[in-house]
Amino acid sequence: MDIRIETSPAAPGNAARPDAGKPDELAILPLRETVLFPQAVIPLAVARPSSVRAVDEAVLGSRLIGLVTQLDAAQETPAPQDLHRMGTVATIHRMLKQSDGTIRLVVQGLERFRVVEFTQTTPHLRARIERVPDIGTAADDVEAQALERQAQTLFQRIVELSPTLSDDLLPLVAAAGNAGQMIDLIAATLPSLTTVERQTLLETPDVKERVQEIVLMGGGLFEGGNTTPAAEFNIYCDAESARSVFHSSVTKTLIPIDVSSRVVMSFDLLAKIPDGASRSGAVKSEKSAGLYPGQLKACIAGPW
Repeated sequence: MDIRIETSPAAPGNAARPDAGKPDELAILPLRETVLFPQAVIPLAVARPSSVRAVDEAVLGSRLIGLVTQLDAAQETPAPQDLHRMGTVATIHRMLKQSDGTIRLVVQGLERFRVVEFTQTTPHLRARIERVPDIGTAADDVEAQALERQAQTLFQRIVELSPTLSDDLLPLVAAAGNAGQMIDLIAATLPSLTTVERQTLLETPDVKERVQEIVLMGGGLFEGGNTTPAAEFNIYCDAESARSVFHSSVTKTLIPIDVSSRVVMSFDLLAKIPDGASRSGAVKSEKSAGLYPGQLKACIAGPW
């Protein structure tokens, strides 16, 4: 027999909210390939015994639980070092405990938090946390306002073109209480964002920076984005270098995979690039030096 335990309906205005000014201690629920944003409501399936105990503790108490994404989704028994240090405080709105011991949940994100220290590892994870509030933008920041409008316009265009996104998302995003909530809702619903990209946005409390991340984020509209482990290989293997690149002041242009999959570098097009007249021409001259035309065609597909 299934046992259903229900709490109050999921509604942002009625959600239980702990004191945001003091550190707190919460049961921690590790997530695989899932990042929960504040305001977002998602279903979860819980099967690991330690995670089931964490949910039980939360439901019997304040119904609040800390959700943190695993560094490696394949890790069956994640320890503190296997988890990101930034997560989301969530409230459990509905719980269905099934006869096989697994649990189905509906949770809603409330606010970001940073793990201060883990205070317990068995029978489930617990941690002392500090809440991380949004860093808002100034009322007279014209650039931030323009970025917010651009993000909302781009999201509307994506919803119109995507067969998987409901039009009901548009009024939901438009009715967001502030720019931070709007961007979190957009990030939670974009299907092309990878787990790494979502976690990066979660770890960005500055609202203006978060808006810029959404506007400039890579991925894809129809191709699904680079969601394979190989696509994120460099970030995982050399995270420090990746962080240096992303945080540098150099302008970065990210091209969606939709564009790159439709652009073909033909031999005729390559021949039209003047040698040495630009960075592309310099690369062409370097790569094609001493090659015959037949060999140059093969070089087009080489590592650029």
